[in-house]
Amino acid sequence: TPARDATGLDGLVLLDLPDHDSAQTGHREQVDRLLGLVDAVIWVVDPEKYADAVLHERYLRPLAGYAEVTFVVLNQIDRLPGDAADQVVDDLRRLLDDDGMALGEHGEPGATVLALSAATGAGVGELRDALARFVADHDAADRRLAADVDAAAARLRPVYTAQGRVTLTAQARRTFDERLAEAVGAAATGRTAEHDWLRHAERACATP
Repeated sequence: TPARDATGLDGLVLLDLPDHDSAQTGHREQVDRLLGLVDAVIWVVDPEKYADAVLHERYLRPLAGYAEVTFVVLNQIDRLPGDAADQVVDDLRRLLDDDGMALGEHGEPGATVLALSAATGAGVGELRDALARFVADHDAADRRLAADVDAAAARLRPVYTAQGRVTLTAQARRTFDERLAEAVGAAATGRTAEHDWLRHAERACATP
């Protein structure tokens, strides 16, 4: 839904994704596909499922490198008595830290963690302001791409790291040498030289 109002959200497009923990596999597949396309993600959790293992192990932990484009919002704080909401938020922050996700605190870059109640409106203004600042920076796509590059580098690291040194592994080096030789025609040249040597050897050793 495009946001077109005076709150600084003009140009923001929100996609309401299906439940990632739905029994329908199609819903999970859709979530997984769209997570690779959007510039930022707002995870809305509640007091009962904020510590859900699937959420943390399948999504938040693998996406820890995307902290700067991640919002984690605890909803339904109106259901929590006294200072229980603060305690749940603190525990949510602890879980995110365990996931390896940096938290945006004290001016440091990282995920934005907020608490609100959609029913009473408490905290909704803070979320709107946070999104307005995010939109105003005009660098969401750049942050997302930077995280994509870091993630790709992490996946490639086993290929070029061997015995604690940054280099090609033995297998990767052999594959590289073979493909390079094929690309420059060295393999074909080598086979031709081998055939020439065998022909001359047969001629030299031939019985008159």
